[in-house]
Amino acid sequence: MDKFDVSGKITTLLQLLPMQINKLLSSSKMIVVMREGAIQDLWNSLEQVNSIISEPWCIGGDFNAIMDPDEKIGGKPHRMYKSLDFINCLDNCGARDVGFTGPKFTWCNNRRPKERIWKRLDRVFINDLWAQRFQDNSVRHLVRTGSDHRPFLMKCSKLSQDRPNYFRFLNCWVKILDFYEVVKEAWDIPVHGNDMWRLQFKLKTLSRKLTHWSRHDIGDIHKQVTIWEEKVQNLEEFDINHNTAAGREEVNKVHAKYTKWMGLHDSILRQKAHIKCFKEGDKNSKYFHCLLRNNRSKLQIKRIKNNKGKWVQNKEKIAKVTVKHFEALFNLPEPVLDHNILECIPKVITDLDNTKLSKLPLQEEIKEAVFSLSANSTAGPDDDIEIFSSRGTKSIKLVMKQIKKYELSSGQKVNNEESFFLTAPKASATRINKMRNSSGFMDKKFSFTYLGCPIYVGRKKIKYIDIMVSKVIIRLGGWQGKILSYGGKKVLIKHVLQALPTYTLAALNPPKTIFKLLERHFANFFWGVHQRQKKYLWSSWRNLCYPEAEGGIGIRSMEEQSMILATKRWWRFRYIPSLWAAFLKSKYCISTTKKWASDGSFISTNESAGMGGVLRNEKGDFVLAFSCPIRCASNLEAEAMAAKHGMNICCQKNHSNFILELDSLAIVEMIN
Repeated sequence: MDKFDVSGKITTLLQLLPMQINKLLSSSKMIVVMREGAIQDLWNSLEQVNSIISEPWCIGGDFNAIMDPDEKIGGKPHRMYKSLDFINCLDNCGARDVGFTGPKFTWCNNRRPKERIWKRLDRVFINDLWAQRFQDNSVRHLVRTGSDHRPFLMKCSKLSQDRPNYFRFLNCWVKILDFYEVVKEAWDIPVHGNDMWRLQFKLKTLSRKLTHWSRHDIGDIHKQVTIWEEKVQNLEEFDINHNTAAGREEVNKVHAKYTKWMGLHDSILRQKAHIKCFKEGDKNSKYFHCLLRNNRSKLQIKRIKNNKGKWVQNKEKIAKVTVKHFEALFNLPEPVLDHNILECIPKVITDLDNTKLSKLPLQEEIKEAVFSLSANSTAGPDDDIEIFSSRGTKSIKLVMKQIKKYELSSGQKVNNEESFFLTAPKASATRINKMRNSSGFMDKKFSFTYLGCPIYVGRKKIKYIDIMVSKVIIRLGGWQGKILSYGGKKVLIKHVLQALPTYTLAALNPPKTIFKLLERHFANFFWGVHQRQKKYLWSSWRNLCYPEAEGGIGIRSMEEQSMILATKRWWRFRYIPSLWAAFLKSKYCISTTKKWASDGSFISTNESAGMGGVLRNEKGDFVLAFSCPIRCASNLEAEAMAAKHGMNICCQKNHSNFILELDSLAIVEMIN
């Protein structure tokens, strides 16, 4: 294995002959030592070297830059705009991060705890040609010894072909006429036993029938595309030389067959690459193959942690640990559930409702439910619970007691490693340690991300919302935009990239800087680069966001999308009753409720009576009042007449939101 030390900037490589550069970058390892302050020159040099080389290459070392805020702990929070040049350079070079196993951070400044900073500065990148040559690439972070950087070990090899081939349903099969006959033949085979056994046996039989049918009747679709492509070319040459009607008719027939096989081929690639948004006519098999290689590299398991907390490597050992884990999981004893805790839940379901819920669903209902599921993904449960409590030890113990009851009644176990508690930012270390001991959970500091949305204390800052930008950057990392058409890029921006921040935008309004940063990434991806220079921007991003009928391309502005979601959020807060809306209104909204105090009196000796009332605003200031004599037979009647007259006056004066204050408990009970 050759090893090269390049002092200073990587532009030293450009002084070598092209053949030497190819030999250098096609080797298994290259070390780059960079001087301080030459970071921008390094990115330019990498792009220049990449434009010269048309061979597989791999580059690794200390790049003195990070790509995501999560790749840093300590010090000032990382801002995503500082990573733009680095990310754009990698995208222009078509490079992707190999990933790693082991500790996440590779560099530390080795200072005292309050000033300590950890970063992931060391990494390895490969291009798509390298991924084609070496399908199995792995990087392991080793232990630091005498340096502030971790060394890493990279291994690359070709993927072994001795893996078992499992059955996988191909969506393109339904487009072939014989498919339904094969399914009917397999499903009509008589099977005896209970319903689940019959279903399992029929599914197993069907998978074998479909595999045999696909292998013998259809054949290799990839080879069929090549075969029919050659036939089209030969017949077109024959038609050019002879120019006959029969020859042209034969060309059209063969071309139709070729189009059919190409459609099946593209369907397989889209399914394997997990592409949901696809524009008809933008058939780019190179793009699909690139995504397939990226997906396969992510699905490889390099190591796994056993039940003792130790990491296990090697395929055979990983397989044994996995089998042992699931054997223990599926052979757990039946839990003894305590349903007494459910008695506190009020019974609101009637016997009629219970009968309807217990009724077996109809065949049409089952079909509708099953067919509404996504064919390429599986839904799963999401059981996150938030509990608010005081910081006292007694309160925390009571909360943990209820959690134990929940575990006994549901059979579910709370994951202590994933659970955590939050305190005020200035909580003392002594208080936090007591809460750790009482709960068994670890604490977490603000800010953090929950379900994709930043949770923070205090005013809104850009550093809290940078997670939106990092999601877009991560998704752009493996897309290889330079091999896509403008139509394909538009579809990906509109249906994928702009959908990523939607959940966060539905919860809060980010600063305008975030929108500018996002749209800058969109524009760079859409226009691309040519010969290390950004292509000419034929139109501003603002103009592109107009509808197609007005000269744009139909992409919605991120700021407008945020305003729409904010309006929806305000509407739900204002008009849809909920516990959370009521809490926010009482805590943050200025009350506009007025108070109406009325009173009535009756003197039995002379049978005289009167009533009156005063309306004051939320600050206690006088608004209006009234008093007048009345005719009644009791003090209770006088109180009732005063309340009724006061409410009528408030409604006539458009004071619909008021609190009625009465002295008589009997009148209050009558009104309620």
